[in-house]
Amino acid sequence: MFQQLLCRNTGVCRSEEMGAFQQLLDAHKKFAMNDEAADWHLLCGEFLSAVAMAAQACRLMPACRAYRKTFCINYQALFSSKGRHYRPDVFKASFDECPTMYVNGEKYEFDAKVRQASEQLQRAYQQLEFMLVHSHGDAASKQIRGRSSSVLTDFDAAWANFERRYIHELMAVEEKARSMLVQAIDCDKKLRLLEEKHQAGALHSNKQYQDLLEALMRWLGSLNAVANSDGKGRDDFSADIILRCLIEQASPIFQSDALAQETAQHLCAEVLDSFANLREYLQEVSQCLECVDPHLCKNDGLVSRLADFEQSYELGMLYVKDADTMRSLCLWVSQLQHAQSLSSDFAAICESFDAELFLVLPRIIWLSFLAEPSVHTAAMRAFLPEKLATGVELTAFRSSYLALGSTRDDLLRLAVRGPCSADGGACGAFLLQLERWSIELQRGHPREWNQCSEVMVRCLAGSLRKHRGHEFVV
Repeated sequence: MFQQLLCRNTGVCRSEEMGAFQQLLDAHKKFAMNDEAADWHLLCGEFLSAVAMAAQACRLMPACRAYRKTFCINYQALFSSKGRHYRPDVFKASFDECPTMYVNGEKYEFDAKVRQASEQLQRAYQQLEFMLVHSHGDAASKQIRGRSSSVLTDFDAAWANFERRYIHELMAVEEKARSMLVQAIDCDKKLRLLEEKHQAGALHSNKQYQDLLEALMRWLGSLNAVANSDGKGRDDFSADIILRCLIEQASPIFQSDALAQETAQHLCAEVLDSFANLREYLQEVSQCLECVDPHLCKNDGLVSRLADFEQSYELGMLYVKDADTMRSLCLWVSQLQHAQSLSSDFAAICESFDAELFLVLPRIIWLSFLAEPSVHTAAMRAFLPEKLATGVELTAFRSSYLALGSTRDDLLRLAVRGPCSADGGACGAFLLQLERWSIELQRGHPREWNQCSEVMVRCLAGSLRKHRGHEFVV
C-alpha cells in the first residue's frame, strides 16, 4: 500500500518515506480519535510534526517563508525563518475561521482575506485527511496513488498563505491595542523636553505644558480603564490635581504654621511621587514595547503602577484639589500633633494606634471647627452636609463653646481625656455635647470620615508618602 502511495515518478519507494508516512498515519489516528480537550494541543503538535516529516522525507520543497522576516521580534522568535514549522495554535485559529477577537475590551474584525486563507487551509487539510483515512486498504490506495506529494504540497502552500495573513493581522491588532500606551509615551517625552527647558517652579503656568499634561492624563485615564485590574479603573484623570500640587510646592498656602505646611507638602509630594513613578515606567517601557502584552491588564508592572497612581490621584482629588479642604486637613493634623505635645497619654495612643485614638480624633476636629468655623465649613460638608446646611444646631453648639471661655489648649487636654474628665457644670455639659457631635461626625458619612481618618493617622505616623522601588517590570 505505502509503495503505491508514496512512489515517486521514478517508481522507487524509499524506506525513509514509508517510515515517515507510517508515523503520519499513526499520529493522525490519535489526533482524529481524541475527545479530550486537554490533549488536543499535544496531539495536534505531534500530527503537524508528522506532516512536516513526511513532506521532508518525500523531498518536497516548502513554500517560501520569506515573509517571516517581516514579523515583529516576538513572532520571529516563534517561527524559524526557514522550514515549515507548523504550530497548533495557528492550526486552531484556522478552525475558528478568525471571525473576531477582543483585546482591551475592543472588538476586532479580521480581514476577509484572512478568512479566505483560513477556508483554503481547511480545504487543504480535508484533502490530506481524506488521503490518510483512505490509505488503510490496498484497493483504496491504488485509487490515490501518487497523490501524497501534491496533497502535502497544497497543504503547505495553504498553511503558508494563512500563516502570513493571520500573523500580520495579529500584529496590526496588537499595534492598535498598544496605541494608547504609545500615545502616553509620546506625551511624556514632549513633557520631559519642556521640563528640561524651563524651571520647575514656573511650569504650572506654561500653557503648552498644561495642554501636554492634560493630553497625557487623558491617555493615562484610557490606559487605567482597560489595564488597571487591581483598582477601580477610573478613566477621568485630569491635569488639575497635578497642577494644584505643583502650585502648592511653588507657593505654599501656609506661611506661619510649619506643621500644617509639612502636611501639605507631604500630600502633594505623595501625588507627584506616584505620577513620577508612572512616568518612569513609560520612559523605560518605550525601550521594549515588543515585550508589552497587547492585553494590557496582563502586564504586571503597568497594572501595579496604574493602581498606585489611581490611589494617590484620589487622595489628591479629596484633599489637594480644593484649597479649603487641604487647608482644613493640614490644620487638623497640626492640631493633633499639638495635642501630642500637650498630652503624653495621647502621644502614646497615637504611637500604638490604640482604638481610643479614633474616639479622640473627631473631638479635636470639632474643636478646630468651633474655633474657626469659616475655615473648616467646606471640609466638614463632606461628613455632615445636612447639619451644615441648616446650621441651627451647630450655632447652639458653638455658643456653648464660646461661653466656656477656656483656652484652646485646656479644651484639647479635656478632649483627649474624654467626657468624664470634667466635674459637671458648663464644661461637663459641653464635653457631653462634644461627644454626641463626635459620634454623629463618624456616623454621618462613614466612608468619607474613614478615608479622612486614615489620611490623618498616616500623616501623624509619617507614613503618608509611600516607599516606591525602582525595579522595572513590564
